[in-house]
Amino acid sequence: MAIPVLTRPAVLPKGVSPRTFSRAIREFTRIVGDRNVSVSSAELVPYAHDVIMIPPIWPSAVVRPGSVEEIQRVVRVANALRIPLWPLSTGKNIAYGRMMAVDGGNVILDLGRMNRILEINEPLAYAVVEPGVTYAQLYKHLRERNLPLWLDPPATAPGAGPLGNTVERGVGYTPYGEHFLFSCGMEIVLPDGRLLRTGSGALPGSRTWHIFKWGFGPYLDGLFTASNYGIVTKLGIWLMPEPPAYQPILMTFPNEDDIGAIMDFLRPLKITHLLPSAVVVAHALLALAAEADYPWHLTGGTRPVPEDWVRAEAAKRMLDTWNVAGCVYGSPAVVAEVAATVRRKVAAELPHARVLDLDEALQSPYWDHKVRNMTGVPSMIEYGRLSWRGGGNAFVAPVVPLYGAEAAKHMEIARPLFQKYGFDYIGEFIAASRDQHHVMMLLHKQPEEMDRARRCYRELTDAFCDQGYLPYRTNVAFMEHTMSRLDPVFQDVCMRIKEALDPNGILAPGKNGIRLPPPRRSGRTLTRRARRPASRKSRRPGGGRSR
Repeated sequence: MAIPVLTRPAVLPKGVSPRTFSRAIREFTRIVGDRNVSVSSAELVPYAHDVIMIPPIWPSAVVRPGSVEEIQRVVRVANALRIPLWPLSTGKNIAYGRMMAVDGGNVILDLGRMNRILEINEPLAYAVVEPGVTYAQLYKHLRERNLPLWLDPPATAPGAGPLGNTVERGVGYTPYGEHFLFSCGMEIVLPDGRLLRTGSGALPGSRTWHIFKWGFGPYLDGLFTASNYGIVTKLGIWLMPEPPAYQPILMTFPNEDDIGAIMDFLRPLKITHLLPSAVVVAHALLALAAEADYPWHLTGGTRPVPEDWVRAEAAKRMLDTWNVAGCVYGSPAVVAEVAATVRRKVAAELPHARVLDLDEALQSPYWDHKVRNMTGVPSMIEYGRLSWRGGGNAFVAPVVPLYGAEAAKHMEIARPLFQKYGFDYIGEFIAASRDQHHVMMLLHKQPEEMDRARRCYRELTDAFCDQGYLPYRTNVAFMEHTMSRLDPVFQDVCMRIKEALDPNGILAPGKNGIRLPPPRRSGRTLTRRARRPASRKSRRPGGGRSR
């Protein structure tokens, strides 16, 4: 086996000498094989940048383990040599940072080789997957076996993985769209290399690991989502049994100020689960950005897109200012009755609404995509937004109470800030059971507009936080800033958990703003960790300890 010799890496981990780093690479290579360790700049390019508004953040290397045991060995080496690791599953976290770490010099731990579907339980409707399994792969697996089960893919990336998306607390569009809510049972490599199985999986030989979320004692799974406390290597996912019937409900609205009435109309339908899917209320420009050519001839790329152009292009595609997609599921009789009830309520309460004929709407790429989203079929049409104007895109995603006045207030906050920095407002409201996610896309030209896009993103984040609206996710450039907006006690608890589980701070430093706390003063010295408990042999009778 050829072991690469690295004498002058382009980017070293902070505080790590070239000699120590070369030793780490040799150790990693012995564990995973020379084909699965890369240090050359050419091979690190995909891990250094995304479409967000920051320059590349270069890692020092990428290591691709093929098993849980290899991850454990890599983690132990990293701990011994203080090498920071940035784990990722499929690396399709587009517009949030994709494969980028917060800090330069991290070793990317790419888990894409671990792509086995470990179990499909048809009667109990769940799957167990490794990190590298993609939505496209799982969908194909279910269809090839003609299993009457649906998965819940996100809108943008069939190549994304259900494990990674769930751990980042991503969302989808069927009744199972709150992905973490419909996960059950994790296997996690801890920062010291030990293996943790959560919930019922803590019992050796458990027969209920992926069907009963809570297990016995504290519920730990949430700690390992949107954090850097461990590496999730297996995940149970509940799948939706294929319903006997379903009926999409698609509507358009002509006026921007219709947003308040739309969300107030949806609130009782969502809280009662009469409309069980996530309901997307998308602005026209968001839909157009995925399939229409950007009108450079009208804007020169420096001015917002004219409103009359938006209306004309939307009309060609059965779109309008607001475009609403929801779905009803169940027996044919129930679906017919509920869909009819919703339509009667629309006619009585929403005079500006246009309810679309489904067969006609499916001729539109946008509406076909939305129906696929709501029926468990991966679709790629939203990738088109990445080429809308200059290749840059970053998601801004605050959460809003499910009231019409709150949605209108969000428009009042967002639109002037987009205009202030010379960008188009491109967004949607996604109604869940009691909240709505306001997902906005800051589409910018790279590299010339990145600085302006950063300032816009920061001001949007602060404006929403100032009004009590917290983003549920953010990109790697703003993770620490967003964490800084939170209560100091919350920040401290997050850091103390980090200190307890990862005292050397090797896993994803800075992820979601979580790092080791600063050293604490103890007497005349600074210490980061409390003293380890004495061994049983050194404990005195009666519970005392020898000194």
